[in-house]
Amino acid sequence: MGCVVTITDCEFENNSARGQGGSIYWKDSMPEINNCSYIGGRAMYGPDIASFPIRLNLSSIITSETEAGKTSGELLGIASGQLTDQVLIVTVLDHYGQVVTIDTGSALSLASANSSTSVLGVTAFSAVNGTYLVQGFGITAPPASATTLLLRSTAVDYTKKAKSRDNLTYSDSLAVSVQMRTCLLGESHQSDQCLICPASKYSLDPEGSCKACPEGAICYGNYTMVPQEEYWRVDMLSEQFWLCPYKPACLGSPEPPNVLSFTGLCAEGYFGNLCNGCSPGFSRLNAAECARCPSFLLNTVRTIGIILAVLTFLALIVWSTIRSAERTRSHLSIYIKIFLNYLQLVMITAGFSLSWPAYVGVLLDAQQSAGNAADQIFSIDCFVGTSSEEDQATALRLKLVFMAFLPPLILALGLVVWLPVALVRRKGSFVKNEMVATCVVCFFLVHPSLVRFQFAFLNCKELSAGSYWLAAYLNIKCWDSIHLRYVLIVAVPSMILWTLGLPALCLMYIYKSRYRLALTYMKLRLGFIYNGYTPEKFYWEFIIIYRKILIISIAVFFTSVSTYLQALTVMIVILAALSLQSKHKPYIVPDMNELEVRGILVGGVTIYCGLFSLTQGLDLPAQVVLLVILVLANAYFLSYWVFKVVSTSWHILKLRCKWLNSLFSGRYKVQSASPSVVPMFGTAEHLRNSSIQLNCFIEDAENSRIHLKPPDNSRID
Repeated sequence: MGCVVTITDCEFENNSARGQGGSIYWKDSMPEINNCSYIGGRAMYGPDIASFPIRLNLSSIITSETEAGKTSGELLGIASGQLTDQVLIVTVLDHYGQVVTIDTGSALSLASANSSTSVLGVTAFSAVNGTYLVQGFGITAPPASATTLLLRSTAVDYTKKAKSRDNLTYSDSLAVSVQMRTCLLGESHQSDQCLICPASKYSLDPEGSCKACPEGAICYGNYTMVPQEEYWRVDMLSEQFWLCPYKPACLGSPEPPNVLSFTGLCAEGYFGNLCNGCSPGFSRLNAAECARCPSFLLNTVRTIGIILAVLTFLALIVWSTIRSAERTRSHLSIYIKIFLNYLQLVMITAGFSLSWPAYVGVLLDAQQSAGNAADQIFSIDCFVGTSSEEDQATALRLKLVFMAFLPPLILALGLVVWLPVALVRRKGSFVKNEMVATCVVCFFLVHPSLVRFQFAFLNCKELSAGSYWLAAYLNIKCWDSIHLRYVLIVAVPSMILWTLGLPALCLMYIYKSRYRLALTYMKLRLGFIYNGYTPEKFYWEFIIIYRKILIISIAVFFTSVSTYLQALTVMIVILAALSLQSKHKPYIVPDMNELEVRGILVGGVTIYCGLFSLTQGLDLPAQVVLLVILVLANAYFLSYWVFKVVSTSWHILKLRCKWLNSLFSGRYKVQSASPSVVPMFGTAEHLRNSSIQLNCFIEDAENSRIHLKPPDNSRID
């Protein structure tokens, strides 16, 4: 039609249509409508007036954050190379801005308006009631760049514009601005795409490639990593998964659909870094294991019992040392000292992080517990009731102060024991001799524990960049103002005084007095240090002391460097010690040299087996073989040590008791060719070359004086 319809001053009331245009519908020439009103019109499309589609409109953008959508007309935060979760709501509008809801068949295509951009995913859509839901698509474009998408619809017919003779703009396309985001954690920037890392891989650096899942981790893709059982992690952005010192303490993370733990959960009784802290109501059982506190009464009785046992042991050593000064045939203290050397060496080597198999770990834990018995006495967690990391840090600092003042406390203990004896007997020699002997014995027995604790207070482990924690107490921060204060005021001075200084002063004094070491008062005071050694090797105990200091230093300070390097370095020290011992044979009695060699060998075998365990993947037979080797190595030392201690003690007992001697020999005479019954400190050349066979006859039982008489047909060279 070439005419123009004009409608003026009309009122349309309660008109309706099944399809479109409740009052007016036109499809060719646009009518002129002036001063008309519409009341109560009804239709599927255009309740008052309807025409046909002339343009597209971006109604809203639905994002994951808001289902209501936004109408900014711009896509923001689009990841290159990924399907977006944002949905474009595009509508078809007519001349009057109404949605043409009867349009259910037109098509919409999605394309890029730039040559540097490509569209992936779904690119074709159909109208439903005049609306397109543009979803399931993605865009590939340089990250952090701006680009444009072009949407084109078949609903708009340009040929109708000429007939309608309207002045409106027709458009079958719609440009949508897009702002690409940068690649995020869990993605890898490759070829202008932010590729999400798949399962078993991860990425914490968007500019890098996806990496294989680290040891001890479970990777669910992107950046989502959780620790396995026995492992722990500092935070969700750390690539390091730490093997826990006590493996059962670390439970790892729950599996989906449960809430994941990016650092890992701790078992009951544990908390903090690497689950190394003991929760309230629990106390430290050994280096890393916690145990539930017993009742206050039981804990008190147990602690008193341990203290009494240790004091009894110390009294035995002191008694044996004093006895050996007065009776040169007593070697019990020397055998005990050799046993302690073995126990301390094995305890230190067993404490290395060598990934021991479970079967072997039980044996080594038992050895460590025995070697750390002295440390456990001062564990007062159950009494103090530490309930936070700060409480535990305070308790540790108090323990450091206690250890720093331990040598003066040992001196005070010696005074408390021997000063009353000296006053009662009116002999000042008890203070000069027996008290000094007590202090020397106690100090040299606690010296390794003193060294280990002082060094441990300086050994820090970096769990994350710039975050250092004590390696032995991983919930206590290193190098903050408090820690530094205790290091400078307590730890370093006590190391200078007790770890290095006092042994060096003792060595200097013994060296100056080397020609008087056979005198009784010298053997009473310092005999524990040099008894049992040949005169030329009076200094040998200090070689053992500094060997222990060196091994403890390696055990403490090499922990954060490399387990392989730590084990190999200690192996070199052990081999050097074995070579020196075998070459110089410092003990007077050959059996003692043999015992010392066996003790060193056990430490070497422990480290050697540990190097095998580092290879990982040991099957059950291999684990059993390692266990058998370690058991045999320890039995190799212990059986011989027990035999020598029992035989020597039995021999001395028969010498002391007439009735035993009579019972076993028929007369008060003991035939002895035991190499253990020799002078404690004599001429080395004489001891090497002599061939002495003596009958020991007790002539004065009251004073226990033994007179040595050569039997018939015997000779003394």
